[in-house]
Amino acid sequence: MASVAPARDVWKDLRQDRFSLPILAGGEMETVEYAPEIEALLEDSPITAPSVAGDVRDFLAAGEFALAFDTMCSWIYEDELSIGEGYYERLVRLSADLGSRDLITRMRELVSG
Repeated sequence: MASVAPARDVWKDLRQDRFSLPILAGGEMETVEYAPEIEALLEDSPITAPSVAGDVRDFLAAGEFALAFDTMCSWIYEDELSIGEGYYERLVRLSADLGSRDLITRMRELVSG
């Protein structure tokens, strides 16, 4: 059985690498990479406002992955920006880990083509 790192070691790792989030799965510590996925979604998103993209990236740099994801999705939804089916499916998959499921469900109406 693999050993679980003490909390202080996990926090130290988070401060050094804010692009990964330790989670407890099956009694063992796993690292899930969210920042690259959110960054890719942001790059592929219909968001054009540099300030919004900057806010999302600031949240990523701070390790606030769920907030970055929710902010990006909220802007897309509130501005009624059209998204493709493939992009929507990527949002659905990530929302399983990061939350915002209700928002993602509502975003279905933005899917075109």
